[in-house]
Amino acid sequence: MRPWTAKRRTVVDMAIALAAAFVLAVLNIAINFLDRIHAFLTSYSRFALTDALINMLFVWLAGLLWIAYLRWRATARKQAELEEIVSSISPDTLVVVTPDRRIRLCNASITRIFGYASDEVVGRTTDMLYRDRREKPGQNREIYETLKQEGFHVGLATGVTKSGREVPLEIITGHLSGGEGAVLLLRDISERVNAEQERLRLEERMQRQQKMESLGILAGGVAHDFNNLLTVVLGNADLIMQDLTPGASAREHVESIRKAARQATELCSQMLAYSGQGEYRVEPVDLAGVVRGMGRLLEVPLPKGARVELRLGTGLPRIEGDTIQIQQVLMNLVTNAAEAMPAADGLVTVVVDAVECDQAAVDRMGIAPELRPGRFVVLDVSDNGGGMDAETRARMFDPFFTTKFMGRGLGLASVLGIVRGHGGGIEVSSTPGKGSTFRIYFPAGR
Repeated sequence: MRPWTAKRRTVVDMAIALAAAFVLAVLNIAINFLDRIHAFLTSYSRFALTDALINMLFVWLAGLLWIAYLRWRATARKQAELEEIVSSISPDTLVVVTPDRRIRLCNASITRIFGYASDEVVGRTTDMLYRDRREKPGQNREIYETLKQEGFHVGLATGVTKSGREVPLEIITGHLSGGEGAVLLLRDISERVNAEQERLRLEERMQRQQKMESLGILAGGVAHDFNNLLTVVLGNADLIMQDLTPGASAREHVESIRKAARQATELCSQMLAYSGQGEYRVEPVDLAGVVRGMGRLLEVPLPKGARVELRLGTGLPRIEGDTIQIQQVLMNLVTNAAEAMPAADGLVTVVVDAVECDQAAVDRMGIAPELRPGRFVVLDVSDNGGGMDAETRARMFDPFFTTKFMGRGLGLASVLGIVRGHGGGIEVSSTPGKGSTFRIYFPAGR
């Protein structure tokens, strides 16, 4: 407020000086052009005191004008210094607007945030800087009620720069006295918004990892105990089969028990794979070679009229893994794609290539917290099927979750466990009606 007070005082001084100058000008005209008044004043001007008073009056006027000029220069200099300081130390844009939201003045920070020069915005409405916050019904009343009660209002808006880029803004509005408008502080909160989004993303990732770890522990414990029971069932079924004669009618029933027990054992193996507790035989693996060797086998689960297209890179680094487990990953992904695609013109594309991943790419994989940026060999399986909605994508790796009428729902769950057991990552993109893509990242071996 001090710069405005000094400026007002300077205006008063200038007004007094101009009024005195006007009076003296009128008096001078009267002395020089009106004979009677001139004669009257001339008779008194013979006295030295009168001459001195008139001269002192002109000297006083000249001094008053000089002082007013000096004060005006000092005030203008201080005002310029103040604006320069505010612009240099504040990254925020200060804008003074009229009641109809036309910009009266602004500081230099408007160029940094919006890309406009000051003379480009003065006289224009604030619509050129941000979308009006009062578009929602009742919001206009809310802003002015807050201004009336608290003297200021804090809100959010979307700013638009000169280049058309959108910027999240926090707008602090202060009401000017006398209904002369308002002062707006426009603050770019991009960093705050990005930090909040990053925090939510990390929280979501942590919750997803905790969920997978909890389900993995549960699945592993159940699978171990169930496997022990199946061992007893299979052992006793084998003993019963040995005691039965070749033509006994009970042999068919015992064989059914043995077949069901073996299928349950396979189910346990998939549950152990999901939990990351499966048995692995780690060795250097040529991923492109594994996919090439399974070419014919990958066509088995496809519907008639569908096909598999292989795009295998050459000279790729090997990975450290279990060939059988990796084959299971590929087979489960192709089977999943086959069940989602149309009966005719279906296409599954399998790509193997090597890529460099930065931290942002690693964060998107989100299943192995120990995963680090670096070189990866990627197994990419895409289809032109029906795709998945957001709800399905959120649950696709859950054990026993399936969208099919028949099925165990352990295909993708075991894929997740095997990839996690290999220290890799998964990235999934899918749009309803446009198919799905599963990208499996295996750390490249040295």
